[in-house]
Amino acid sequence: MKIKNLKNLLLLFCLLIASMQLMAQKNGGHILREKIRSQKVAYLSSKLELTEDEAVKFWPIYNQYEKDQELIRQNLAQDAVLRNMTDAEADQNLHAFVEYKEKELEIEKKYIAKFKSILSSKKILKVFYYDKEFRKELAEVVKKRVDKSSAILKG
Repeated sequence: MKIKNLKNLLLLFCLLIASMQLMAQKNGGHILREKIRSQKVAYLSSKLELTEDEAVKFWPIYNQYEKDQELIRQNLAQDAVLRNMTDAEADQNLHAFVEYKEKELEIEKKYIAKFKSILSSKKILKVFYYDKEFRKELAEVVKKRVDKSSAILKG
């Protein structure tokens, strides 16, 4: 992947996090996060078709997986600077981005092993696929709200 694409990906990722945080602050942060979380649980539950036994074992592990992912996302967002950067600052941000991706991969490997104790490999693939799909759909909702807000401000 070219460095320009990495920068664009990092910028998009940071903008998504920032817009979600702004939305959460405006709408009572905790309540909005809980609403999104419950929608995600419902979405994944419908897509994964977990048995009752699988669900009881799966959700505590998945919730911890989400917490671990959120920790590294927060660290990346804190390190990223959305302004004119020097080449040295851009190099630092790229290095932080690569470290983030490595940590993300480590977490995924760790949780794949945990998920294997309760789910088939096919269901584990569905977990990651539908988790990503949910995030895409959430990003679209955020984008539409931001676009709508911008249109209202413009007049």
